[in-house]
Amino acid sequence: MKTSIDWNIIKSELIKYIKKLIIMIMITIVITFILSRFTNLGFKNLLEYASLAIICVGALSVLGGSKMVMNTQYNYQKFSTGRTNPTKSDLSLIPDSYRFCIFMGISGTIIYLISLIF
Repeated sequence: MKTSIDWNIIKSELIKYIKKLIIMIMITIVITFILSRFTNLGFKNLLEYASLAIICVGALSVLGGSKMVMNTQYNYQKFSTGRTNPTKSDLSLIPDSYRFCIFMGISGTIIYLISLIF
């Protein structure tokens, strides 16, 4: 049985993702440009630092999300409060943290490549 892929949905989601990426990159460039005017650091150096900071934030989100789910004390406390199916919400957060990491990694890489141009 063949499944049909709705390319319009994929295209619209990809366009939304690219718009978010462009907005993130533009905000970072504007902030680093303003900071470079008020500090003695160069624009290129600040862009490099900003790109590394953005990539680190994405990596830390994955590490923090996985540590929270693996923490036994946290899991014991969830079960003791009497919630029904407490791990379901935690497991749904893991793919979101990976998406955020990919988004931040791509935007940090693009910002770093832009810093190499200047």
